[in-house]
Amino acid sequence: RRIRNNDFLRARRIAIVIAGFYFGGAEIFPIRLANYYAEIGHHAYIYNSNVLETNPRVRKMVSPLTKVVEASERRAGRHFRNFLKRVVETPEKYAGLHFRDFLKRERIEFLNSQGWEADKYVAKHISNVDVPWIASMHGHHEAILSGEMTAPGFSKIMPKIIDRVDKFVYVHPKNLAVFKKIPLHDPEQAIQTGPLGISFNLPVPGTRTELGLRQSDFVLGMTARGIQEKGWEEAIRCVQILNETYAEKVHLLLLGDSPYVQELRGEYESRTIHFLGYSEGLVWNQICDVGLLPTFYTSETHPLAIVEHLVCGNPVLSTNVGHIPQMLLSLIHISEP
Repeated sequence: RRIRNNDFLRARRIAIVIAGFYFGGAEIFPIRLANYYAEIGHHAYIYNSNVLETNPRVRKMVSPLTKVVEASERRAGRHFRNFLKRVVETPEKYAGLHFRDFLKRERIEFLNSQGWEADKYVAKHISNVDVPWIASMHGHHEAILSGEMTAPGFSKIMPKIIDRVDKFVYVHPKNLAVFKKIPLHDPEQAIQTGPLGISFNLPVPGTRTELGLRQSDFVLGMTARGIQEKGWEEAIRCVQILNETYAEKVHLLLLGDSPYVQELRGEYESRTIHFLGYSEGLVWNQICDVGLLPTFYTSETHPLAIVEHLVCGNPVLSTNVGHIPQMLLSLIHISEP
């Protein structure tokens, strides 16, 4: 009876705020996390702030057990929407009312924002709603400080976020650089954590036959956001050199997309370089021999792409960036950033 009545064991109401259903670690990780919370019996919500455009394939990663709430007006309830049309003058005011109404209506007990854009959205709209707020850091702050990522108003917004956030969750000490510029009220306001949100119940794998591969072929797999700093071209050139040097053919599966990736596809796609677009990493990682991520991305912290290869039992080749050395038992330097 004491265990059943223990408040710690009861189902919690948890809301995770994301910038959008985008193909990136800061967006896919919270989906995994929310799905995990839902699977173990909590009431898990994903609040999509719609700062980034929705990718349908990423949206499909959400478990049927996880509830999705959209910030856009067209998804609001009819009565609430009609009420707002009468009393609200601007979309900005509408967004705040919708967000606060969601927190109160669903009796949210814990609020988690994932990345800078989600933090900014919550800070702007949470107002006086009394709910514990945990902000998960994804390396965006370092990128903003270095000038790699633009964030208008950062120096004014960040102190307000620090004033309101109960805990900042970080993976690597480099994430704390922002607090040297804009100090925390208490060092214990930031806590370090390890990887979460990956289910060991793997989906049905893809097959080599679908891609025209033989079982004896050696296959490298890379999943990444479609930006140059993730090392897309470096990975491709690596495989080209291997195939020019050795008789045994090496294949490279590339998961992710963007205009930049499409340019690479037009130049490099071949019988050994396979562009799979926005695809589920855990599906295709299971047919790979090795995971690959030659990243030199400033914001890199704890790449979900590496975790997903490790879950599938694949060794990973990567670079000395962020928390990657601590993630891998034996780090192989492809290149120094």
